[in-house]
Amino acid sequence: MTAGRSDRPAARSLLARRGGAAAIAAAAAAAIAFMLRARVPAVEAWRVARTTVSPVAVGRGTILPPAAVTVFPRVIGRVARVLVTPGGTVRSGDPLIELDGAAYTGQV
Repeated sequence: MTAGRSDRPAARSLLARRGGAAAIAAAAAAAIAFMLRARVPAVEAWRVARTTVSPVAVGRGTILPPAAVTVFPRVIGRVARVLVTPGGTVRSGDPLIELDGAAYTGQV
């Protein structure tokens, strides 16, 4: 160790400590101002309690459509394409399938 020098780091000046504290205070104030300006969405809160749930009805069954219709073609042929989806809604006159017309092309 040499004369006049110490191994301890130099103490920070009072001005430097106050400057750091001022910077931290300014950052905190800016963060609070930003949070106060931000629009916060409304939140609904509900109080809940534990309870017993009783079944209203218990049983087995089959769910049926309101109407079922049997479809018969006017001509016999091979189905080329189905134009409706199972369970889909159709109106009177809507095409359900497309037949392969190769067998009838020669007759025309």
